[in-house]
Amino acid sequence: MCEEPFDCLNATGTLESLEDLQHGIAKPSGTNLQSWCYSEARSIEAVVPHCLLRHDPLATAKALFAKSVELHPLDDIDVTLNTTIPEAEAMCDARYPEPNGWRSVGFSAIPAGPKDHFTRVEDAEKYVLFACAMGNYHCDVIYCRESYCHNQYYKEKFQHLAPK
Repeated sequence: MCEEPFDCLNATGTLESLEDLQHGIAKPSGTNLQSWCYSEARSIEAVVPHCLLRHDPLATAKALFAKSVELHPLDDIDVTLNTTIPEAEAMCDARYPEPNGWRSVGFSAIPAGPKDHFTRVEDAEKYVLFACAMGNYHCDVIYCRESYCHNQYYKEKFQHLAPK
């Protein structure tokens, strides 16, 4: 993650501080891929190479499902295997408009508690906001659709958290 678009070593001098990202991850122009430089998410090994570098949502879905069993309450029917980041941003704008939408979420909003599953819709929704701000919303939708949405066990276990 040393080269563009991440530049985590800050060779270009454009990497925002973690403190700046506490109050807002997304940039005024849209998603902030450099936010992954500060991510401690267990999904980083799947999302960054497959989704953000190779633009392969299906490989991302398979890698994420193999890595862990987590809830991603996403069933956006407009997302396809060819959805681009700008198209996903438009979906995020429609689903989470400002004020207090995805463009203004910061790392300080990460819910406390277990990260292996969610018990409250509000906590799950925060991670959807992070996916929008960090540029991997479309890959998370495919991940959910290709794994959890086809598994009856998870459909029953997490149905109460599904968007209405």
